Amino acid sequence: MSVADHLVKALGPSLVTVEPDDLQYYSMDIYSSGEAPVAVVLPTNVDELSEGVRVTTSNGGVVVPRGGGISYTGGVVPSANQSVVVDMSRMNRVLDVA
Repeated sequence: MSVADHLVKALGPSLVTVEPDDLQYYSMDIYSSGEAPVAVVLPTNVDELSEGVRVTTSNGGVVVPRGGGISYTGGVVPSANQSVVVDMSRMNRVLDVA
């Protein structure tokens, strides 16, 4: 089973996209393009984020965090095989301050 398959199984299709058009979109920022990721995780809370990272890394994937995707340095562009982009845009509220 691939990294993408493991992610969809663990998190469900509402939190993981493997659609080719989406993967192409997430392979670039404003100025750079790189490898298309094998999946994009769209967590809404810390538990989903943790599970996505755990599943990715335990199955040989590389995590590429992404905020707004407007990096000018290529920092959000996947550059390795088995990259999984974690789009943080849905995690947009402060729930607790310790």
